[in-house]
Amino acid sequence: MPLSTLINEHVTSVFMNTEHFATSLFRYVDGDDGRMVAITGIVTIQPAEQDDMRGRGYVHRGEILLQEDVKITATDAIKYDGNRYEVVTVGDAEHGMRSVQIQRYQPE
Repeated sequence: MPLSTLINEHVTSVFMNTEHFATSLFRYVDGDDGRMVAITGIVTIQPAEQDDMRGRGYVHRGEILLQEDVKITATDAIKYDGNRYEVVTVGDAEHGMRSVQIQRYQPE
């Protein structure tokens, strides 16, 4: 059995299992706070970067790995760890998962 097949089979049972690697998130469909859908993903948040584009503040960037059949678009937002992140890009499906880049701005 090829490694890619083995990985695809374990995406749901291991990687997207909240008892192993994943966490529960909320997807704001089209960015609408009134249209929340629960999803599961693996979240990695990078250290905050100082940003002076909108006044002094910080940009928090991250990546979410989702199961490839989870619906998400660049107009959506994500609630993670009590914070709202905007979806920046949605990657193509690969090995049963898809990568989503997120970010949020925090004023000082």
